[in-house]
Amino acid sequence: MTNSAVRVYGVKELIYLCWDSKITILISIVIASLISVAVALTSPNLYKSEVILEYVKDSDSNLSSGSSKMGQLASFAGLSLGGGGGSRQSIDLAILGSRKFLAQFITKHNLLVPLFATESWDLVSRKLSINPEVYDEHAGKWLREVKYPLKAKPSDQEAVAAFNELFTITVNKETSLIHATVTFFSAELANKWLALLIQDYNQYVRKEDLQNSRKNIEYLESNVEKVNNYNMKLVFFNLLEEEHKKIMLAQVSEEYVFKVIDPAIEAEKRDSPKRALICVAGAVIGGFIGIFIVLIRQFFRV
Repeated sequence: MTNSAVRVYGVKELIYLCWDSKITILISIVIASLISVAVALTSPNLYKSEVILEYVKDSDSNLSSGSSKMGQLASFAGLSLGGGGGSRQSIDLAILGSRKFLAQFITKHNLLVPLFATESWDLVSRKLSINPEVYDEHAGKWLREVKYPLKAKPSDQEAVAAFNELFTITVNKETSLIHATVTFFSAELANKWLALLIQDYNQYVRKEDLQNSRKNIEYLESNVEKVNNYNMKLVFFNLLEEEHKKIMLAQVSEEYVFKVIDPAIEAEKRDSPKRALICVAGAVIGGFIGIFIVLIRQFFRV
């Protein structure tokens, strides 16, 4: 083959060439289609659970309207009441998806085995099918083979990364509503995990806020009697009132940070795989591969 032998085919010539080699292209399409069908049929079903949330923390008008003023008073008194450094909603969403919180959540609800050893969901027994080469259910022992520095038992870092592949959270800019989803082999577990995640986070933040407010109250009460200046005493009393309001709000609010607008339900239809789409895509890819083979073969013949 020489450089002078290299030529560019026109559309008509390309069509004639493909028609003359239609058997090769057809074989490529059939093989790719069979592979795609096998992939589609062997891929386990995945179900998505979705919940719509409203951010309600500090939504009380009296508390929110005075938050800036209370922050200034707290700074004047040498006390930090939290907040600042970005919107509260953005901070809470970041914490919800953080390694620290998700690692605690995964450990609390024993999600390691479902995340790393599940092969599929048995609809009859309503149990997960566990890969025995990854985890021995009877001995309670991890058997997966991994390279150093990973260990047979998944680390918190691995667990959080695996959960984040299943968990998504987005904010609708027009309505400010939050959409959170969990996708898993089991519609039942996806629904359960999503509900627990929101519930646990509400409790997590409420517990932290209660602890912070009680520490602030302890500090204020221990120092208010040491202050002789009337204006400073007034600052301390205002701060005490604010902290007591926070405690009252935290104690009576179950949906402390996120309020469920549309609760998660157990999905009846799978979210993926899109088997028909996989089969069609396989046939199309097979056609392109067939044409590519024909062109390469023709190129070397010239």
